[in-house]
Amino acid sequence: MEVKESYLKDLMGHVMQIIYMLFLGIIIAVFFGLGIDTFYPGPKMPEYPLVLQEVQNKSNTAPVYTDQELAVSKAYDASMRKYEKDMKPYSRNVSIIAIVLSMIALVLSLTVLIRWEVIANGVLLGGVFTLGYSIIMGAQADDPKFRFAIITVGVVIAFALGYYKFILPNRELKR
Repeated sequence: MEVKESYLKDLMGHVMQIIYMLFLGIIIAVFFGLGIDTFYPGPKMPEYPLVLQEVQNKSNTAPVYTDQELAVSKAYDASMRKYEKDMKPYSRNVSIIAIVLSMIALVLSLTVLIRWEVIANGVLLGGVFTLGYSIIMGAQADDPKFRFAIITVGVVIAFALGYYKFILPNRELKR
């Protein structure tokens, strides 16, 4: 009976560690994302004009606009084009910032925090999640060369991380 209780206690301890690592990884990625948004806010998306919403709500078919409503629609379209143009460099910059933060977290998890395995693994997950965020933001930059570069950096980081986290320790154990 004691063996079974000890096994269950160990199992619950491992489950709690996994939950904690996932939580820490998610909260670190959210922390980085909110930090970027707080200190480097993006362009504001223009709101759809209330006048045009009312016209569309009144009509079941294609709405017929007055000259004033057409002018409002053109102004809104122009502001949306400007917003989309402004978002491309913003997405590129956020991608770069996020990849730097990701690399900091990954390096910390593999060096300074290595003595505290559960915390190091949670920070490592946070770095991996932030790397994913960086790649997503980089894809929105609408620059094929930048997208390729950010994916390349992501692949290199993933291979290096896998090597240092999983392969290198096993090689040292076999010696």
